[in-house]
Amino acid sequence: LDAALTIFSQVGYDAARLNDIAKKADVTRGAIYHHFENKAGLFMALIDGADSVGNKGIEAAVQEGGTFIEIMSRILVYGMELMEEDRRFREVMALTLSMTGESEELRDYRTKRQEQTEQLVQSIAGFFQMGLESGELRKNIDPVIAARAFLAYQSGLNLLWKET
Repeated sequence: LDAALTIFSQVGYDAARLNDIAKKADVTRGAIYHHFENKAGLFMALIDGADSVGNKGIEAAVQEGGTFIEIMSRILVYGMELMEEDRRFREVMALTLSMTGESEELRDYRTKRQEQTEQLVQSIAGFFQMGLESGELRKNIDPVIAARAFLAYQSGLNLLWKET
């Protein structure tokens, strides 16, 4: 996975070749196929790993409890700490934001990401609804729009981080 991340980060998904990844990992191309169906499967394993790390942080922020503002603040801080401290997470986020290309091989990936994003929006919208009900937010806020704005803010921070 580290070798794949290096190659994907250097040349992007479309230009990456399994031969180059195998050479970087000092394994055969067959060894890659033993673990992953294809290049898209390898790429998706990187994404799934980063998602798992990020989701654990969100779960921990929620489980600590507190007010809406406290929970959402912890989620933002955790995301920024991950960007600072976890090289793999940071590089995978850079890939997902700007280096996936439009390859037909990633059609399933894009569909899966859209579904996951919509689930995440609904989950975050539930938190915004909690903030509305507790009186921490103005009553005229649409929870779904606020959730999308929150995710856009996080993505923007990740993009800015990538540029520094």
